[in-house]
Amino acid sequence: MTMKLFYTPTSPYARKVRIVALEKGLQDKISEVIAPPSDNPPELQKTNPLGAIPALLLENGESIYDSMVIGAYLDSLSKDNPLYPSSGMEKFRTMRAEALANGVMESGV
Repeated sequence: MTMKLFYTPTSPYARKVRIVALEKGLQDKISEVIAPPSDNPPELQKTNPLGAIPALLLENGESIYDSMVIGAYLDSLSKDNPLYPSSGMEKFRTMRAEALANGVMESGV
């Protein structure tokens, strides 16, 4: 079984998660499922109680949602090519930059 990523092709947040998966070499471990929230797909609702994308259904049945959380999770799966520093102020600077980028994307959507 692979993880399932619920997304829409036009979502910048889902695009960010898909790029993280590519950077980490995890694309073969994730099946992508187009799930427009406006269609209210039951599997998306079970995976994310907010009914929003992106949402990641793990192999063990647990789910992770929000692009920042999914990105950090995917980054944790491999020590190769780390995207988030593991500790210290640099970790928080990286998280701050990501929050700023999310805010810019949000204002553009």
